[in-house]
Amino acid sequence: MSADKKRPGLGIKMTSYDELCGGDIGLDNSVEINIEELHDFPDHPFRVKDDEQMDELVKSISLRGIINAIIVRKDPAGGYQIISGHRRTHAARKLGMDKVPVLVVDVDDDIAALMMVDSNIQRTYISPGDKARAIKRKYDSLIHRGEIAEKWSNDEIGEIYGLSGRHVQRYLRLNELIPELLAEVDSRRLQLMAAVELSFIDKHVQKWIYEEFINGAGINLEKAKKLRILSETEELSKEDVEELLHSGNRIRKRELVIEENQLYAYFPLDYTTEQMREVIYKLLDEWKAGKKEEVE
Repeated sequence: MSADKKRPGLGIKMTSYDELCGGDIGLDNSVEINIEELHDFPDHPFRVKDDEQMDELVKSISLRGIINAIIVRKDPAGGYQIISGHRRTHAARKLGMDKVPVLVVDVDDDIAALMMVDSNIQRTYISPGDKARAIKRKYDSLIHRGEIAEKWSNDEIGEIYGLSGRHVQRYLRLNELIPELLAEVDSRRLQLMAAVELSFIDKHVQKWIYEEFINGAGINLEKAKKLRILSETEELSKEDVEELLHSGNRIRKRELVIEENQLYAYFPLDYTTEQMREVIYKLLDEWKAGKKEEVE
């Protein structure tokens, strides 16, 4: 059974616009309104950039006009909130257009947020940061509607966007990064998997990590994992972060002392020291493998 059939609230995506809007997304059911009446959707997770793709969109609109209506809803404060079409609206403003075609829909906050995420996330390229914010926005809206919590899995959310459940989990974790580190992920200077590991670390430590990173310290997955593991067992200092990122080592060494009589309580009396060592290392390897599975 598909996720759409199992979850009545799941059918809010591009293919469901006919049901939600009562018609086509084209221009047949649209009306023209003053562009100054359009406002960004509150906490819109997708950033509008003046890049090459925007230049292409501006050129296309200048030649053919806006061929797909901008989806909006009435704003209680006046005017209209853009649900789908932030980039088209920006391009129209750059061209000096006074009016744009819109399709006005009557939907609540949660449905509007779901429509906004699902329409924008279909774009050719979305930065990891935008995708992370968008997926979290969808989660928050579904939770507010009472349609997620324990009922939905990462796999079901990922199915909508062509992502695995594991990828959904990783993108959600990116929301725990400080903005400076997330910007480094977007610029591709920081690996996504390393960033996921760093997202588990307290934000004040993340700031130290970012400072070392922009000062030339390399951060790969191995170093990020070390930082996360250490942060889970003790309070990291700025000096610890600096030493680990620049050399891979720490200034301070931890001492672990286990009394011999304590060990004998877990082993038969005829076990040699070597046999006990083998058992301990085997158990530690199994524990480490289990922790790795939790991360992945």
